Amino acid sequence: MRGNNNFFIIFSGDRGKYWESDKVNRQIIKDAFKAQNIPFKTVQGVYRHALGGKTVHEQSYVVHAKHEHVVLELATKTGQESVLFVDSDSNARLIFLDNNKVLRLGGKFKVIPKEDALKLYAYTHDTDNDLYYGVV
Repeated sequence: MRGNNNFFIIFSGDRGKYWESDKVNRQIIKDAFKAQNIPFKTVQGVYRHALGGKTVHEQSYVVHAKHEHVVLELATKTGQESVLFVDSDSNARLIFLDNNKVLRLGGKFKVIPKEDALKLYAYTHDTDNDLYYGVV
């Protein structure tokens, strides 16, 4: 999941509860990437909702950070709350789009065993390679 210079962004187009809008958002994102020849990888973002602890699965996209302006535009357009940036040292930070607040996540974004991923509040599943990633 590492792009050139090992610096990437993960974000979703899903809103979690509105299936029809999720399909539209996914198409908007894929069309924009294809129109601008931006390579991307589709992964599964998973997190536990703060209210009630329900597990939410979202189709997410991994994109090289040099396309930050496109990602931020698409994330805003599709109503996303935040975007995950991972730097070349595997440090992760969550950027909240409504107020630009930065939440630095402790640990490193790396491959972890499935059992460990399932214990985390949030993780990424590369379904093509059946690899689990988390910040630990």
